Amino acid sequence: MKKISLFVFLLFACTTGSVHEDKNGSIQIFYNNDNISYLEPCGCRVSPIGGMIRRWNAFKKYPDSTRLFVDSGNLLFKSTTASDFLAPQWEEQAKGVIEAYNLLGADAVGIGETDFALGVDKLKEMLKLAKFSVLSANLVYRDNQKRVFAPYVVVERAGKKIGIFSVMHQSMTVPSELQIIDPIHEAKEAIRELKQKGAVMIIALSHQRYENDVTFIKEVKGIDLLVGANSQSLLQDPDEVNGTLLVQLSNQGQMLGMVEYATKDFPKNRTKFVVDELNAQYDESNLANPMKSLISIVNLKMEEANKKIDQMMWESKVDAKKGFQTFISCQSCHKVQAAFQYKQLHAASFLTLVAKHQDQNLDCVKCHSVGLGKVGGFRTMNEAFIGEEGETIPYDSLREKIRKFVKTDGKSYRENPHQVKTDVPKWIEFLEKQKIKKTFVTVQCESCHGAKPDHPFTASNTATKVMGTTCLQCHTKEQMPAWYDVKGDVKQETLAAAIKQVACPK
Repeated sequence: MKKISLFVFLLFACTTGSVHEDKNGSIQIFYNNDNISYLEPCGCRVSPIGGMIRRWNAFKKYPDSTRLFVDSGNLLFKSTTASDFLAPQWEEQAKGVIEAYNLLGADAVGIGETDFALGVDKLKEMLKLAKFSVLSANLVYRDNQKRVFAPYVVVERAGKKIGIFSVMHQSMTVPSELQIIDPIHEAKEAIRELKQKGAVMIIALSHQRYENDVTFIKEVKGIDLLVGANSQSLLQDPDEVNGTLLVQLSNQGQMLGMVEYATKDFPKNRTKFVVDELNAQYDESNLANPMKSLISIVNLKMEEANKKIDQMMWESKVDAKKGFQTFISCQSCHKVQAAFQYKQLHAASFLTLVAKHQDQNLDCVKCHSVGLGKVGGFRTMNEAFIGEEGETIPYDSLREKIRKFVKTDGKSYRENPHQVKTDVPKWIEFLEKQKIKKTFVTVQCESCHGAKPDHPFTASNTATKVMGTTCLQCHTKEQMPAWYDVKGDVKQETLAAAIKQVACPK
């Protein structure tokens, strides 16, 4: 197997170069996997890659009549379950992804294990929005053994019938009312029926992980192209096993994958294979891009969805014994440490979200704040600022004021580190003028040292030593690729150096 890590992105094609205009007499099969809810590239990375806007631009370089698009699962959510405070936002985001795939002209999507994060009924309700086929040949209801989704679909491009089916591995996590039956038996049956319906090419959307795909394809004959998922194994060129081409991308919709076939003797003659970063080269198009307005609407819906959380039961009210003091309290005694930290990128972490208009996205906020969803913390942005009398100061009343002094030209503070020294003092001054005595937003003291509700009046007056595992909760492989080697393991020396760089002076 030839594959590279999720973080070393490169371009490989049978002919070097990125996607370009279609030539007559060919069919292009675009593929994706493990999108895990992303509509836009994550703003944490320097020069972020991915996003539906760029994907649409790339697709439209080819005519609809010869372009086919499939996805092998884990499309809608980041994990198999969603916490209560994130569920409303996740639902709106998932609906946005479905609408984006409609705009992309998706043909078929295989179900993955994270797609059930909000439950079977909610998933099926949302999928009513889909204009593409949702497939799974071996996922059934446990009680009656009826299939949950269609097993396969036949589509046609350039006069050629293409059969697409999907299977999951039996080790995958699915809701208790569902059962994953033998993928090998169901795949063989799907292939037999698809060929009876005239399919000249068979595509398998395989949600099984790469190592299981190899075993699977040795048992199942007749598949021309297998699009894998779940292991997120970024293949720089396709593997071929028993005449079946195996492909798979990384995650978050960061990459573009495409296999092109000549229509003559289809699908025997493969003319091109492309794996490319969805980077800035795909920002422009001669056509008006409908993804831009869709993403704006989804972001607004996500903000509104987060307000629903105020109506939910909050099992643990603010507990003085378990709460967070936040950095405004810390700085009153730890002036030297505060002055040091205000020059670090961490101090501008929330301002980065403001600059990128992601300050209401709780998925982003959770790593750019302290205490989100925790006892003594906050649930929504309108609970993130506390005044002198302990009153909540709604973020809605502060947001536009903050944006007036956050000037990064849409770039992150990693790209403009000098801006930290300019904007953070304005941020601190703003909090003082607004008479804010506690704010949970931005990476701060208790993000690293943990909650210190009784500090300095109890035995907890000693700062907890910062462990590397704390940093890695947010500094993941996707956000900090330089911290990881090609196998995806943490470079311990790099991590230690990063901790030393932000360690407070004594």
